[in-house]
Amino acid sequence: MQIEIYSMLYDNDSLTITLEAVCDSFSSLLWDIEFYKCGSFEVYISATPQNMEIFQTGRIVGRDDDKEHFGIIESVKIETDTENGDYLTVSGRFLMCLLERRIIYPTLNFTSLTSYSDIVRTALQKNVINTGNRAIPSLSLGSVYGNCWNKQTKLQVSYDNLMEWIYTICETIGGTANIRLNKISGEQYEMVFDLSEGTDRSVMQSENPHIIFSDAYSNLLHFSYASDSSVQRNFAYILGQGEGEERKRTEFFNGNEPVLLDRYEVYVDAKDISGENQQTENPDDNTGSSESVTAVEFVHILCDTSLTGTIIECNFKVLSEESQNICFSGDLVLYSESLRNVEIRYFFDDTEINFIPKISVNGYSTQHLSAFFVAESGEHNFKAVIDSDVAEQVQGRIIGQNIALIEAKPTTADDYVYIIENETVKLIFYKGTETRIQIPSEIEGKPVTEIETTCFTYSDVRYAVIPETVEKIY
Repeated sequence: MQIEIYSMLYDNDSLTITLEAVCDSFSSLLWDIEFYKCGSFEVYISATPQNMEIFQTGRIVGRDDDKEHFGIIESVKIETDTENGDYLTVSGRFLMCLLERRIIYPTLNFTSLTSYSDIVRTALQKNVINTGNRAIPSLSLGSVYGNCWNKQTKLQVSYDNLMEWIYTICETIGGTANIRLNKISGEQYEMVFDLSEGTDRSVMQSENPHIIFSDAYSNLLHFSYASDSSVQRNFAYILGQGEGEERKRTEFFNGNEPVLLDRYEVYVDAKDISGENQQTENPDDNTGSSESVTAVEFVHILCDTSLTGTIIECNFKVLSEESQNICFSGDLVLYSESLRNVEIRYFFDDTEINFIPKISVNGYSTQHLSAFFVAESGEHNFKAVIDSDVAEQVQGRIIGQNIALIEAKPTTADDYVYIIENETVKLIFYKGTETRIQIPSEIEGKPVTEIETTCFTYSDVRYAVIPETVEKIY
């Protein structure tokens, strides 16, 4: 058996798949095909320069004996072993995970009896096929096999994650879904979405041979998979007052609108957003809509692996007299040299509002952070706290209507130990006592371009506004 590694190029109308390498030198391969959830894979292989060049995130992995399942590399980790040499652990999920990047928007409503196959295929046509920036490149509808997909129902669905919703239906009726690659010509491919039905081999039926999974037979395997790139979200649909199609709505993204496979959608329920036009606190923020504008502010913090406790903190105020729904969203980079379980808790005005279940960290990983809460008029504090010293870097944002950050204190050259090299400034150490600061863009008339990661380690800084001149933080 060999595995095949492909690179992928795409635009709105085409998908180019190029074979980069064929490999049979791996030490182990896990190829976990699931029925009611997205399957995953893991390759364990020597970390030679050639293999490090071949196995890159975003590339496609296939097997020469399986033309139905293809995976996308989402994580590459290097493990050092003084006795056996360095190894790569390459992991990812099958192509169905692409549907996890979309939510169902707008609402789908089937008021008459409709087959489950038509419902699912309509959801794809409305959200990922020929839908402009939301499209999954060259995805088409394929075959439908199995009587379970002929069952009929009435339903309405709004804002659910597309992949998770499809697998929920699969589990309800006993079917499954898959995306495969189909070669058109040369290096031109299409992705094909198929629906099928499995064969009942349980002991409760008598037509087919039984299969029993049991530890006694050594045929029950357990796979544990923690995805990295799949947890990131960069495009929010924010829905406010009203019902159904009458709900007020806006969109949020940072910078240029993400499109195609670079787009990861999330739904934010903000029923307090009114229909009146309002000005954001930052006019440069792009909310994608003028009908109902939300105020969006960014929170950045630098930290190192010695940090335990508060990893991010935001002091903000609600400007209106009415209470506002607030959303916190962020991303945390974690690192541990050995397997460790860590816990993150959220506090709003010193009251715990939520926590993330234990996270397993071994090497580098990224954890998406999110919390929702209601804030009354006035000043408030939000923070996230971690119980282990594995946090490396975190950034986040507060999303809401009629909100503003409490100002950070500007700093000057006198607040830092710094060096000047090649007409640019590198910040080494912060000497001040403030907890919320603005980093200067210039010192002695020269741009601040670099910041040492330990610059704020021994200070009380929990919030830092970083100027656009900064190019490196290391």
